[in-house]
Amino acid sequence: MSHLALPDFNDIFHDSPALIPEFSWGEVHMLATDSAAWRNAILINLNAAAPVCVIGSGATIDDIQEQQQVLPRSHALNLVEIKHRAKPKLSAFLHALEAATSAYPLVYIELNSLQPTLFSELMFQQRGLLELRSWAQEKRKLIVMVAQGDVNQSPLSQWVVAASSMANSLSLLYRAEHYWHWDIEHWYTDQDVVMRNLLVDEFDSGLPKLSLHQLNEQKYIDTLVQSDEVWYSPYAILPTETAPGQWQALKRLEDWQQEVPENSPGSILLGITVKDSIIELAQRVHSMRMFFGPNIRIFIREIAKPIRHEDENLLLHAGATMIIPFELKLGRIMVLIDNTAGWRFTRPILPTLSRILGDYERQRLQGYLAPQQFVKEVMKTSNYAGINGIHSALIRGEPMDGLDLIQIAAQFQNRREGDVVTIADGAIYIYLFACRESDVSGVLKFLIGLPSDSIFSRETRYCSTQLIQQALNELTQQIAHEPERDDSQAILEKSFSKHEGATETKASTSQVFREPVRPKPAKWRDQ
Repeated sequence: MSHLALPDFNDIFHDSPALIPEFSWGEVHMLATDSAAWRNAILINLNAAAPVCVIGSGATIDDIQEQQQVLPRSHALNLVEIKHRAKPKLSAFLHALEAATSAYPLVYIELNSLQPTLFSELMFQQRGLLELRSWAQEKRKLIVMVAQGDVNQSPLSQWVVAASSMANSLSLLYRAEHYWHWDIEHWYTDQDVVMRNLLVDEFDSGLPKLSLHQLNEQKYIDTLVQSDEVWYSPYAILPTETAPGQWQALKRLEDWQQEVPENSPGSILLGITVKDSIIELAQRVHSMRMFFGPNIRIFIREIAKPIRHEDENLLLHAGATMIIPFELKLGRIMVLIDNTAGWRFTRPILPTLSRILGDYERQRLQGYLAPQQFVKEVMKTSNYAGINGIHSALIRGEPMDGLDLIQIAAQFQNRREGDVVTIADGAIYIYLFACRESDVSGVLKFLIGLPSDSIFSRETRYCSTQLIQQALNELTQQIAHEPERDDSQAILEKSFSKHEGATETKASTSQVFREPVRPKPAKWRDQ
């Protein structure tokens, strides 16, 4: 694409110095703004350089079609509407994107956080932006993504956090004190990261004539890409892959302090499988981060299967720069590591992992807990889940006639870490960690073996942190007037007798719980 001119955002402004860095092919740049008025200025600027493919909602496309008569056009403009799916897939979007942009080197994507969709949530996740950036580099496209909404409110504030590490640049455009501001949060160039606060003197949403002034600038970090080095653990590279010749293998992971120079600006690539100890890896990552400081980048590559969301959180809080999805091939990982040269670790990190590991270990509790311990642990875990945006649910169920609570608790299978159960107040309480409200019925059937309406005559579900903790407070008041109980031995004996009986008679779940007999509907026939 060397014969095509790159756009220059400085051309939007009138008689202003070149304060906005240059674009390069194969990049993704994100702008967040609370106004659609910037759309015309940006589209005119992009279209003056090369053909543009515009992707947006039906409302966005309709607005642009209405403006086409007054917008000057230098090259072709292709308008593509996003058709929403119940379960959008990133791979399907990238395939459709390739088809729609085959003749268009510039791509403009507009999403509205005030009306979030599953597609917009997918695109602004860290993994979605990572895939989009890798695709742009492979196809040599320049993508400008505009997100509309209030940058101080969710979900746009969350999108901005994701973009802060995934997009080549992030700019905030907003109006304050009678002026428009263009804040360049970061703009990665070959040698450094540019951060500037710019002031726009005049703004006309039709055909703007703007002038730009620099308020301040901070040179974030100077990085020589040529000196960036990569060290990798033996398990981070698959047997079928070959690491680049300039990468250095860590002969013994335990000797990383001797093999990686202190204050190195390079990268360390570690591998993680579902069999590895997350706690041991988190402790190693934390030691590396405390030893090397913020300049080194620590990547954790999933091997064969994805790890749990909670495990990702633990590793990121321990000091990991990023968790690399297992779907990414080594070639894409090489591009990712090259593209992140110059990143600094900016998240706060605790000097020890004791408190974080305490929260993590609490999530690993399983099975029956005595009522007092149940309330204490679920209160802490649900609070942790609420702070970290993890879904969870508390279920209170009263048994059907003919069933007792010990039977139900004995039937409960310890298949998921964080799921605990207790018996109190004439009911069974089940806490499901990392479980969406829409998945509760399926998870209960998975854990107990039958639909919950076949077991409980009365069932109440609490699926928000506030409701869960309110129910726990009520349970605390109930058990305060009851003698302390611990049914662990009775449940163990019931479970043992159940399995013993199953061995002798090949009993199944249905022999422990039987579906309630329901009357058959009457058969009607014409008289």
